[in-house]
Amino acid sequence: MGMFDDIKCEYPLPLPENQGELAGRNWLENGFQTKDFDCLMDQYWIHEDGTLWQRTYAFETSRKGRPRRKPVGWELMSTYTGTVRFYDSINGQKVDYWVEWAAVFVTGKITEVKLELWEERDNRNRLACEARWKLETEKRERFLVLRDTNPQLLPLGWKPMRPRRPLA
Repeated sequence: MGMFDDIKCEYPLPLPENQGELAGRNWLENGFQTKDFDCLMDQYWIHEDGTLWQRTYAFETSRKGRPRRKPVGWELMSTYTGTVRFYDSINGQKVDYWVEWAAVFVTGKITEVKLELWEERDNRNRLACEARWKLETEKRERFLVLRDTNPQLLPLGWKPMRPRRPLA
């Protein structure tokens, strides 16, 4: 997994004919990840006119004396020449998707965008894990409500807490 940068793309993306569950998706609202820059959790933006922008920051000191970066604007990457691959994993109801594009830039402007990968993946394992996680969470919440309201289940000397809110 590791570090990455976020990238937003307003430039029109090439899409396959059969988009499955993702047909009609608004890709302008979709955020992507990329590992083609410094992987410092920075933010990049491909504008609808095909220009590449990078978020700029001002550094300040927090109340605890730690350095902190504050976003202040966007800077045009007018000297950038190279290929930027950006991707996302999207959970679907029937299948999951891995989508990946490659955008070629020359002096900060797109010259080409290609759909590199559009893969449908079996999601039965993910759905089973999510169902197990939900059951375990519900069991734990029921136990905590019981434990917090029943003094006999508490370690010696502990007092019962206020009851927790039941699960909806």
